[in-house]
Amino acid sequence: MYKIIDKFDRFVVAHLLGWLGKGLVVRNFLYLNVNSILFELVELKFRNILPNFYECWWDHILLDVLGCNLFGILMSIWAMKYFNVELYKWEFSDPKRRKKNIIFPKLDKLIRLFFNNSKTFAIFIFICIIMSTVDLNIFIIKAIIQIDVKESLLIYRELIMGFLGLMATYELNKNFNGK
Repeated sequence: MYKIIDKFDRFVVAHLLGWLGKGLVVRNFLYLNVNSILFELVELKFRNILPNFYECWWDHILLDVLGCNLFGILMSIWAMKYFNVELYKWEFSDPKRRKKNIIFPKLDKLIRLFFNNSKTFAIFIFICIIMSTVDLNIFIIKAIIQIDVKESLLIYRELIMGFLGLMATYELNKNFNGK
């Protein structure tokens, strides 16, 4: 128990607020949880470059995915429902399904269990790549430029990125849904 309590510091609050902000930007529970797990895999891949990504297995699973990330996501969903903010479905209607040139029919069948068409699947992949890149970027900036984590410059940068992400996802959702 001591090891878990020892992990609680200002980074836990930053983690929680970060996922609260991402929730307000993406506005989809499934996409946020998939990205939460995906970023833990990114941390595993990049921990040889960024030493602060070295964590215990229980830190990745319990404190990150099932702890701060999930709690931040749930807080954002609750806040949006409380303030009647629209949640994005990220499901785009396809007038007719084309089965003409399917190269991998079994893979297509599996994808269609979760996504109703290829446009929905493509936007899911796009959002996953963008979110992982933006999240990884802040850690690379801190490591390469060697900015102290107490610098307010990092906070301002994250606020600007969050605001730009909020506008970008709104426009993306509006354009793909034909609004």
